Amino acid sequence: MKRFFMMLVAGCFFLGACTETSLTSAKVLNEGDPARDGCGWIILDEATDTRYSPVNLDSTYMINNLEVALLFSLTGNKAPVCWGQLDEIDIQEIKEK
Repeated sequence: MKRFFMMLVAGCFFLGACTETSLTSAKVLNEGDPARDGCGWIILDEATDTRYSPVNLDSTYMINNLEVALLFSLTGNKAPVCWGQLDEIDIQEIKEK
């Protein structure tokens, strides 16, 4: 039994199989047409009060002030919107709260 436990722990460590991910609380906001100096559809991370430009927001979630939980990663690119730039994100998982 001890050997099984050690193998399980080793598998979690080396393969990353036991990695936990948590969803971020956020709001989907429509901040105006980017062609008219607006930001378009953005994600507001409520924990950090940071605004992001999603590259793959499904139209199902394009509802202003929609509260969601999501898992995302930064793409490393900046979106030229809002009289400036926002970090672009890739949404891996999203669900309505």
